[in-house]
Amino acid sequence: MSLSWIATFSGNAIQSVLWRRNREEIAMWSTRSRAVFYGGAALAIAVVGLAFTPWFPTSGLETIAAVAAVAAGVFAMWRTWRDEHTYV
Repeated sequence: MSLSWIATFSGNAIQSVLWRRNREEIAMWSTRSRAVFYGGAALAIAVVGLAFTPWFPTSGLETIAAVAAVAAGVFAMWRTWRDEHTYV
């Protein structure tokens, strides 16, 4: 098995466990918060999935854009989670 396959499998396993533990709480969020949270996850997963295709860029500005897209998706998820757990 390749290291990338193991990393992908373990990442998906961790994500599904965390989602299962919190899905009832996420279901109570506003529609906008759920859309941003799941949209960020979809963006990050799509870019990581694209990395396993032969036409994914190996260097240059396109790679920086791909890393930025993953970072943007993760940031959107984190910010939404933080906003939903901030009680003022």
